[in-house]
Amino acid sequence: MNIAFEIKRRTFNESVINVYENHWMILGFTEIDFLMEDLAQMFHISPSRLIELKQVHSDTIWFSSQLATGVERVQTEGDGIILDQRGRMAIIKTADCTPLFFWDQHYSSGGVIHIGWQGLLKGIEKKLVKLLDEKSPEFNLQQMVVFLGPSIEAKCYEVGLDLRENFSGKTYRDDIFYIYKSISNDNQTDHTSHQMVMDVKKGIRLSLIESGIPEDHIIVSPLCTFCQSNRFPSHRRHPESDQRIYNFLMLKNE
Repeated sequence: MNIAFEIKRRTFNESVINVYENHWMILGFTEIDFLMEDLAQMFHISPSRLIELKQVHSDTIWFSSQLATGVERVQTEGDGIILDQRGRMAIIKTADCTPLFFWDQHYSSGGVIHIGWQGLLKGIEKKLVKLLDEKSPEFNLQQMVVFLGPSIEAKCYEVGLDLRENFSGKTYRDDIFYIYKSISNDNQTDHTSHQMVMDVKKGIRLSLIESGIPEDHIIVSPLCTFCQSNRFPSHRRHPESDQRIYNFLMLKNE
């Protein structure tokens, strides 16, 4: 199974968007100042075909056929969308959390999930696999592809020891929490600090492998939302900002 794909940076209405498109699917993520309504304009679809949620760091996942369109589309709480309809675009907003894009080889299913530390703790990624297995007749775990989009990387994500304790029941806990050593320079004097950090993307990847998804079917973006201040909004960098990355996926009409 060939899972290679290339995401290309494009400009639309003077803002930047990253897109992968083939005959069956469109996926991508926006950069700073990109407006959500521009997605409909760029891809020539009705705004009523956009699907979004009121994200609450939960493990709630919806099928697109369960969700309203138009002005009602943001009223439903949840953090994941499985597309069981073609021609509708699932959108998840992030600003340091990880967007999990998924699809299968036959493009019979796909969608986007929002995962921060709370979603990972609640196991939303495992719930996704379970829902697909139970509800999607054509779903085949061995043909599932996952792309983990831009999010904050571990060295930029300092956390407390109490958060590590919350993950005591997870088999991968010791792989995603560790002490990071950083060196800064102030007036030609080096200062060394040690802080506990968390690698959310690694936790998602290890959990998906536990669930049976082939390791080489999980693609991880190297982009860090905290470091790439010229490209992406970051809640940790600017907690007062309401800017978000729009992570989107649409299965095209056949």
